Amino acid sequence: MKKENKQSLAVIFMATLCTLQISSVCAQIRTDSLKRGISRYTDRNFSELRTVNLHWEVMPSYNYTLKHSDRDFEKGKMETSRNVKFQTTIPVFRSGKFSLYANGNIDYYHFEVNPNDDKPSELFTEKENDRLYMKGGLALNYYATLFGKPLLLSVSAGIDGWEKGVEQFQGGFMANLLLKQTHKNSVSIGLYAMYPYQITPVVPIVIWTHRLNPNWILDFTLPSRMYVRYQRGKHRLSAGTQMETEQFYMQAPTKYMNASRQEGTSTYYYNRSMFKAELVYECILNKRFYFIARGGGAGTITGGLYDTDRKGTGNKPFVEISHSVAPFFNVGFSYSIFR
Repeated sequence: MKKENKQSLAVIFMATLCTLQISSVCAQIRTDSLKRGISRYTDRNFSELRTVNLHWEVMPSYNYTLKHSDRDFEKGKMETSRNVKFQTTIPVFRSGKFSLYANGNIDYYHFEVNPNDDKPSELFTEKENDRLYMKGGLALNYYATLFGKPLLLSVSAGIDGWEKGVEQFQGGFMANLLLKQTHKNSVSIGLYAMYPYQITPVVPIVIWTHRLNPNWILDFTLPSRMYVRYQRGKHRLSAGTQMETEQFYMQAPTKYMNASRQEGTSTYYYNRSMFKAELVYECILNKRFYFIARGGGAGTITGGLYDTDRKGTGNKPFVEISHSVAPFFNVGFSYSIFR
């Protein structure tokens, strides 16, 4: 892979992660009328970032390829992959211009594979086809102004891990400036930096919404998601694209990390960035509960096994994982304590 292609993938990878993080911080803005407006926007457009969110997703049968040192060593069919994700964001403290929020994730993944050569898969073994990923942390926000425009500054810190223990400290810093907010348009720009993803130190974010008429809205969070939305009453239908990541820790042969050691296993960080084209149906069950159904096709942007320190994340992994475009279906419920 050419150097410029690797850098492009790194930017995409970082953009996916930091857009979710910046959106998560925006979901925590709850104090004055402007902040409540952003809160309502976030509740409306980022279902996974409401106070409590639970969803289940399935990807039926698709082909996959595992590659190490630029050579394919396993091909097969993923008979099914499923995941269940629980997310929460809870207010802890708020005083004046400061607010503190706690957030947590528990993600469960299940894979069923069928290698083409009828040999057991080296990665998706019977012992390793169920994975659990957990993450928790705190975000401290400060509300200010810059050039007369509302400015949000946020510092976050947390840890992640799995059933075998804690793995990695994570930290981030975000600045988000609201440039314009009217009945028809809203524009904000931001910068986000996250540790330990060191490939691209700072990534720009642009959030833009435009109301075409009372029912139709253009909703872009660049560079990770773009939607055209139609809403009537308590029902909304959206068509568009977004980037998502799945991540967890797993045991795999040490030889992929260290060629001189052909025996034993080591802990790897698995990450896959996906591009999803989808239709989304949402229903407001009442003032606080939402039902969401999503479906479409997903393709891999970049993915594989990395060292747990993440320093190479976004560049070439120890083991590269790719798959054909796969259909997916996702259903979920979410709850917001804010209205």
